Amino acid sequence: MEKFYCEKINYYKLLFTAAITAFYGCCGWFYINRFSLSSLDLVIIIILLILLPMSIIAVICKMRYYIEKLKIKD
Repeated sequence: MEKFYCEKINYYKLLFTAAITAFYGCCGWFYINRFSLSSLDLVIIIILLILLPMSIIAVICKMRYYIEKLKIKD
């Protein structure tokens, strides 16, 4: 079971890395194109900039959960 928790933690670390990269990519894209955005682009980027931090927080919570489960097993 310990190996299962380690694999889950590694999987969530990978998701965390992808989510952080996507968030900063969206921030950079918004900064570069902020003067030439259409209203649809603005709505999409605002939704992404709200949803990506929420997903990052969820991934961090799941990683902490599995780390605590791993500590309890030891």
